[in-house]
This record gives sequence, structure tokens and C-alpha cells, in this order.
Amino acid sequence: MQGKGFIKVVAVLLLLLSIYQLVFTWKANQIENTAEQEAKEYVESLNVPEEEEYAAMKSYEQNYLDSIYDEPVFLNYFSYRKVKEAALKLGLDLQGGMSVVLEANLRNLLENLSDNSQNPAFLQALEDAKQAQQSSQEGYIDLFIQEFEGSDQDLVNIFQNADNDDQLGLGAGKDDVRAYLKQQADDAFDSTYDIIQSRIDQFGLLQPSIQRQDATKRIMIEIPGVDNPARVRNLLQSTANLEFYEVYDNTEFSSYWGAANQALKNHLASQENDSATATNEENSTQQDTVPEDSTVESPEEDTSVSDEQDELDDLLANTEDDTVTDSLAQQSEEEIRKEFPLFTVMSPSQQPGPVVAFANKRDTAEVNEYLRIPAVQNAFPSNARLVWEAKPVDTEDAEGNSVKIMRLLALRGEQNGEPQLDGSAIKTAYPSVDQYNNPVVSMEMNQQGAAVWYDLTGKNVGKPIAIVLDNKVYSFPAPSEAIAGGNSQISGDFTQLEAQDLSTILKTGKLDVPAQIIEEEVVGPTIGGESAQAGMLSLLAGLILVLVFMVIYYGKAGIIADIALLFNILLVVGILAAFGSTLTLPGIAGLVLTIGMAVDANVIIFERVREELSKGIELPDAIRKGYKASYSAIIDANVTTFIIAIILFTFGIGPIKGFATVLMIGILTSLFTGVLFTRVIKDDMLEKGKHISYWTGLSKNWFQNLNFDFVSKRKFAYVISGLIVVVSLGNLLIKGTNAFDLGVDLSSGRSYTVRFEEPKDANDIKALLDDSFPAGTSNLVRTYGKDEQLKITTNLLTNETGTEYDQQAQTALYEALENEVNVDYETFKDDYLLSSQKVDSTIADDLRKQSTWLTIVALVAIFIYLLIRFLKWQFGLAAVVTLAHDTLLLLAVFSFFRGVLPFALEVDQAFIAALLTVIGYSINDTVIVFDRIREELGLNPKKDYKKVINYALNSTLSRTLITSLTTLFVVLLLFIFGGEVIRGFAFALLIGIIVGTYSSIFVATPIVVDLYAKNKPTVED
Repeated sequence: MQGKGFIKVVAVLLLLLSIYQLVFTWKANQIENTAEQEAKEYVESLNVPEEEEYAAMKSYEQNYLDSIYDEPVFLNYFSYRKVKEAALKLGLDLQGGMSVVLEANLRNLLENLSDNSQNPAFLQALEDAKQAQQSSQEGYIDLFIQEFEGSDQDLVNIFQNADNDDQLGLGAGKDDVRAYLKQQADDAFDSTYDIIQSRIDQFGLLQPSIQRQDATKRIMIEIPGVDNPARVRNLLQSTANLEFYEVYDNTEFSSYWGAANQALKNHLASQENDSATATNEENSTQQDTVPEDSTVESPEEDTSVSDEQDELDDLLANTEDDTVTDSLAQQSEEEIRKEFPLFTVMSPSQQPGPVVAFANKRDTAEVNEYLRIPAVQNAFPSNARLVWEAKPVDTEDAEGNSVKIMRLLALRGEQNGEPQLDGSAIKTAYPSVDQYNNPVVSMEMNQQGAAVWYDLTGKNVGKPIAIVLDNKVYSFPAPSEAIAGGNSQISGDFTQLEAQDLSTILKTGKLDVPAQIIEEEVVGPTIGGESAQAGMLSLLAGLILVLVFMVIYYGKAGIIADIALLFNILLVVGILAAFGSTLTLPGIAGLVLTIGMAVDANVIIFERVREELSKGIELPDAIRKGYKASYSAIIDANVTTFIIAIILFTFGIGPIKGFATVLMIGILTSLFTGVLFTRVIKDDMLEKGKHISYWTGLSKNWFQNLNFDFVSKRKFAYVISGLIVVVSLGNLLIKGTNAFDLGVDLSSGRSYTVRFEEPKDANDIKALLDDSFPAGTSNLVRTYGKDEQLKITTNLLTNETGTEYDQQAQTALYEALENEVNVDYETFKDDYLLSSQKVDSTIADDLRKQSTWLTIVALVAIFIYLLIRFLKWQFGLAAVVTLAHDTLLLLAVFSFFRGVLPFALEVDQAFIAALLTVIGYSINDTVIVFDRIREELGLNPKKDYKKVINYALNSTLSRTLITSLTTLFVVLLLFIFGGEVIRGFAFALLIGIIVGTYSSIFVATPIVVDLYAKNKPTVED
């Protein structure tokens, strides 16, 4: 063999590279285990309360790692940072953490570019575009323009101003507006991405990963090891809109509440009258006759705001104790709500100061809804802006229950309502402490900002100035004198971590386009660790079985194959670490398939060598001929699978991309180790006069002299396959959208994995959720692995965006399950809620369509490759029909057995990866059979082609069965021991391997036989 020296050098270099990278992984784990052990010992020495132990340990552990971050910890040269960067990265599903998909809020951008136009056609087009986006692949701006075209308004007038006259000036049309808006969106997205990346980089040791999708204006982020998802959400979604406002004193402001309440009362009464009128009109249309003299008297409209104000003044005159409450209590609850709708959800303050009202935290959403009503807004000064304080005040009600109260402030803006100073004045921000050692955020202003700040504080000596961030009041200090130099502080009962995050947000700047989370997944460290252990255990067990089988079946050649297989796995893991790729649970499944591919290459070669040996050819010549005859089949099989991997990597996201990465690396390393590396070993052994056995006494006569007449049985195979296809199609058509349990990533919704102390019945938990959640909420509860572990899927608040809705949904889940877990909310989050996921309808629709196109593109790509490679369309068509058969059968199995098997059969992104893997495996098997058929037809052009094809099938049967058997070993153990997270994926692979083995013989080959007979091509065609 030529080039042996070069192959040896490459092999040694790859081996050293892999060992080098994995040494860093070992060292990183050693350092982190030391940090964890020291943290545990430190916390034990403090005797802290049990509920605070975890937080204290994490804090100490992080401080320990921070202290050695840039210090030499390995070979007196590598710091912990460099060690960690070189180590193999684990995905969220193997260690816990958080992944989110952020989408730029282009609606907000268009509103800003239009100067918040209230044009009805504009506002309607914005809303219609949002709805259309949920089921369209077009961008939001294109959808908005399409929706606006239905009006008779001029789109240019909406966005034209002095600043863009060169782009939207005289003669500008729709296309000019489209180009202008898209350019603005691109610029804003670039800025948003840079700011988000800057914020994410503050996580340091957590090895965040961030990717951008320009077409969809989305940012995908993975942060391993996160134990505070709320902190991440706030950091990512905060727009950093900082403002400084003067503040109304309550003595000035309290007089407006009466008019506001009266305006709300009239508004609600008007709505009630409109509803009643509509009902009457509907009823009247159902009557046969209407009396001509019938009339409807309208209620008299009470416009006496002064009377309402007098009554309110009487109620508010008594400011001590509960006089107001006692006075209101004399009326019925319905009368109170009707007469004082605003004051049933909030209470005006009775004391001088910046706080003008109070409300229970749970009522703030309703208060906000009331205050947004134009008539209510008109009751207040035009420059007033009502904003809640950032944090609630903890207090107790009359019964001793804990209550969270929010305080409302009235900000006094300029004549146009704008703040006296905004965040553009801030030069830098950093966490610090005040004179009482409390965490605060210190800010330094630029020269212009410092001048405005000096003037503002000078005019408001002794008066509060509100510091507002993202529409929340963080503090309202009263300066004792004019502040020179542009230095200021934000206080607000911060923790050290909150002060650090707030300074990061301010320092990185304001987002031009707000980013909203449209997909989120949180995996707790418990379930992540269990998945890692289960995945590695199943992989190890399957590998051992394969290694043993290869030795039993092939003898010394099997030992060489085992050495190559272990080398191959070492290379895959080492290359993953070298390129900074992440190993995920689907990545472990990719390793499983890599083992199958590596074994397959060896089996193809070994079976050809055995054929040559059985003809009486000497061992060196048999090995040479065996390798030469195998190259074509190995290359075709691996290239077709590599095509699948490229498609998955290019268009897939999340687990699909992780699987594809491992598969691509595995295919390349399998070719190197299975073909070149093993050949070098054997040549060296032969040169030294050593014998290489290709069978043992046990396996010598296996699969010898096979002569099954597969071709004559093809009609029977057609009947079987036809029935399967008809039944499968019928099932899918009848069930329609109910044919599958769609995963939350393809159907939208929220998903939670909850572990209880003892087994729970899924139906009982579903009943609790149905009773607790709002009417119309869809809930699905399934046992997830262990009997005490449930997976809960719900559409509660799915289409609402914002951290407050995520918190509301999680709180609602806890309240529904509170009596089942019997722990407080924080303990529930830390110990019982193992993972959570949220996907909105927009991205779910995108993923469904993406999955469909992935499958179609894969089939087309394979057809084109086979057409080029075999130069006969019959082979390509037969392969595609076979793959469609296998795909349909796998879908049918998941549909038939949903809810029957004791584990979830969700059709999600992992299933799509499994489906495409099945396509890759099936085509691998089919191509090897086709390659042998092509070879035999070329060698025997004058023989009956049916006999030649039969011979080819029998010749490859041993390879087909051995490869299927060894791959089944590994996948079966992955299915049994791999854990619930990957069980559905492994089940799909099991079915796919069985179906793929069947179809390559009984579907693909019969089609080739009949197409070949019908067209009668010559060998030279």
C-alpha cells in the first residue's frame, strides 16, 4: 500500500491532538470537583439554614473559580480560563442550563419610525402582520406592507420626516418604503445583536454560545449551568431605556383621582350599554314582529364629576386606620365595584410624598388596563406619567397572610411628556456600595449630561427625582444640593448580583429594537446529570457488545477492527473539543450511529476478503482485492449519509445541529480509521509474517452458500409493503392533525418536567390543572420515565411575551400543584421543577415547515447523487421510493402507538433528526446492495439479470445482517438505558434500522428488477 508513512504520521498527530484536548477536559473537571468539594465543606462549617445551603455553595464555588480564572492551574502555564476553553463542552441536556431564541420586535421599530402614528390603517396593518407571521415564512416588514396595501392610505406619509427626506422624499413609492424599512431593521438588528452579545459575554465562565439568524431577525443563545433563569431573561430582554424625571407630590396629584374614577365608571357603563344594545338587536332579529310604537329609553348620563369628587373627598377625608374601607364596606361588593371601579383594584395614597397610589401586585395588570383607557388618561395632566416602582413591598394583610404591594409614582415630564434627562447621558455604570454598605449602581455622565444633571438637581433640592429604567422606577432620591460632575447612584434594595446585572445593562447601552423571547428551554442540573450518566452508560454498554461480537465473528481481524473503532471514538470526541463544538444527548446518539458506520466499513471489507479467501486466494492478495472491491460501496454509502448530515447541519437548529456535527465528524473519521488505518496495520502484520484470521471456529460457516430466491418473492413483498403503505396513509388521513403528539417545539406552548416525592397519576394532575388554569386552556400530562416524574404541556399564556408572563405561568403551575408538593415556591423551582420549555406559535410554525423541507431536500439530494453516481435513473428512483416507504412507515408507527407504549412518542425536533437518520441509514444499506448489483451486472452482462441480482443480494446479506445486528446492539441499549429524554429518539432509530434492512432487500431491489426489465438498458448505458 502506498502512502503508509503519511497515514501513520496523520494517525499519530490525530491521536496526540485528541489526547491533548481530552487532558484539558479531565483537568477542568478536576478543578470544578475541587471547587464543589471546598464549597460543600465551607457551607457545612457555617451551619447555614438548609434552604440557603445550595445558594451559599454556588456562591462560594463561583468565587473560587473566579479567583483562579486567569491564574496558572495546569503545567504552570494554562489558566483556568484557557483550560475551560480547550475542554470538551457539554450541552444543556447533559449538564443543565438555559437556551433561548430572541426575536427582534420589528413592530416596535415600525411604531418608532412612524413617530407612534395613531393612523387606524397603520395600527391595523401592524396587528394583521403579527397574526399573519404565525403561519407565514415571509418577514414581518413584507407582511406589514402587504396588509397595509388593503387600505386607501399612502404608506410614504406614515414614515416620511425631515431625517429621511433623501430616501422617502418627493416621488417615493412602496418599494422605497420597503427598502428604507428593511435597512432600518438591518441596522437596528445589528446593534441589538452587538448589545446582546456584550451582555452575554458578562457571564464569563458559563461558556455562552450565541448565533444570529439575519433572515428571521432572531438570536439563538445557549448558557450552560444557569441556576437563575429569571436573571437571564431580564438581562436579555431589558431595553436599557434609562430616564430621569421630576415627580409630582401626592398633595398635588390626589385631586385627579376622582375624575379618573368617574371617567372609568362612564367608560365601563358605556361598554355595558353597548353590549346590552347589541344583545337586544340580536334578540329583535329573532322576533316575527316588532311593535311600531316600541321604544327603548336610554339611561340618563351622569356627567356630574364634581358630585363624584365631593363623594370621594368625603371618603378620603379620614386618613387614619381603615375608615375608607369601613365606609365602603357598608355597600355591597357589586355596588362598590360599579361606583368606584378604579378604587377596587388600587388605593390612592393619603400621605404627602412621591407615592400617589398602592395596589396588590396581582392587580397591577388590571390597573394598567384601566389607566391606558384614553378617557382615564385625559383625567390627568398631559405631562404626567404613572409608573410602578420596580420592586414590591412585602407586608401582611389583616389575616396575617403575606401580601406584595406595588407603589405607583406620578412622573412630571416636560410639556411633551419627555423626561428631563435620558440614558444617552450615561458614559459608564458599575456596581458599588453606599455609605451603609448596601449594593448600588454608580453612574458617570458625559459632559452634556453632567450639565443637565447639575441643573436638574439644583432645581429639585429636597424633592425626589425618579430614576426610571424600562418603565420601572428603581429609586427616587431627593438631592440635598445641586450635584456637579455628573455622578449619580441608583439604589433600590438591590442584591449584589442585581446591581451587577443592572450596571451591565446600562453599560452596554439601549436596544434599538426590543428583543423578546419566543422560545426558551431550561434544563435543571439534576435531569442534565442523569441524562449524561444514562447516555454514557448506554453508549459504553453498546460499545462493549460490539467489540466482543467483532472478535467472536472475525477473530484477529475483529481485534484490528476494535482498535480502529476505539481510535475512531477518541478522534470524534477530541475533534469536537478542538473545534469548540458541544456534545449533546443527540450528539451521543450521533456517536452511536458513528459506531455503526465504522463497523459497517469494516464489515464490508472483511466480507469481501472472506469471499476471496473462500476462492482459495492467498491472504495478502485476498486483503488487497477485498479492500479494492469495497471502496465503491463504502464511499457511496458514506457520501449519501454525509449529504443528510450536511442538510441537518445547515438547516437544523438545537439538537439537530448537534447530532449532525457529530455525524459529519464521525463519517470522516470512520473512513480514515476503517479503511486506511486498518489497512496499514494489516500490511505491517503481513510484512512481519503474522497471520490475520477473518473468522473463528464458531463463525466460519455462518452465511455460507446462501441462495435465497429474493427476486421471485418480490410480488409477495409488494403486497406486504403495499398493505403497510395503504394502512399507514389511511391512518394518517383519518386522524389528520391528531395523528401525532407534537412536541412543544412544533406545536407551541409551555412544557414542564416535574418530579414529585411519590408516584402521581397523570390524569389526577391533569384534572388539577384543568380546574386551576383559566377555562379553555389545553393541558396534557404524561408520565416521563419514572412514575413520580411527569411532563406537563400547556398552552397557558403561550402567545404572551415578556418575563412577567413566564413568571405568571410558572406561578400558576406551582399554585395548581402546591398541595401535591407541600413545599414553598422557591423549593419547588429548585428541587421539583426539573426543566421547562416555551415556544411561541411563530417559531413552532417555522420549525414545522423547516422539518418538512429538510425531509424533501434530503430525498431530492440523494436522488441526484445516485443518478450521477450510477448513471441509471432506475436506481435513484428506487432509492427515493424506498426512503418514502421507510419514512411513511416510521410516521405510522409513531401514530399507531401514541399513548399505547409506556413512554412518550413525541414528534419533535429530535424525532425529525431520527427520521433523517433513518433515511441516512436506509440509503446506506440500499446503496451497498445497489453497488453490488451494479458490479455483478457489469461482470455478467450475458447472464439472466434476475439470477445476477439474486446472487448480488445473497452476497451482501451477511454484511447487511451483521451491520444491522451490531447497530441494533448499541441503539437497543441506548433505548433501554439512555433515559426518558432520548427514549423516543432511540425507538425511532430501532424501527428505522429494522425497516431499512427490510426495505433495501424487499422494496428497493424489486423496484430495480422491474424497472430494469421494462426498460432493458444495456450495461454500457
